[in-house]
Amino acid sequence: MQHIATATESVLFQVARGEDWEQATAYENWLRELARANFSDHMLEEKLDAAKGEAPEPELVSRHTQAGIGLLTGVVTYGAAFGGLFALTFASAYGRVGRLSA
Repeated sequence: MQHIATATESVLFQVARGEDWEQATAYENWLRELARANFSDHMLEEKLDAAKGEAPEPELVSRHTQAGIGLLTGVVTYGAAFGGLFALTFASAYGRVGRLSA
């Protein structure tokens, strides 16, 4: 939210300095001010590229793949990691690991 507030403040300062309202509140000006405020958003980057006339970057992984195989991979990895941590904690509490000595 701070990024949006910073961009809004900048646009209001432009109007206060005497810039034309239409020019200060134009879509391209909002995009430029959000970029200056380091607002990082995938959609914002696409819009900035389009405003500059550049071609958008190709998707490395499609949304369909991210929602299917990517989600499955993430859930399995997360489950295995926490399952392993639980197993180590349980074995330690149950006394199966043995004494730890330095």
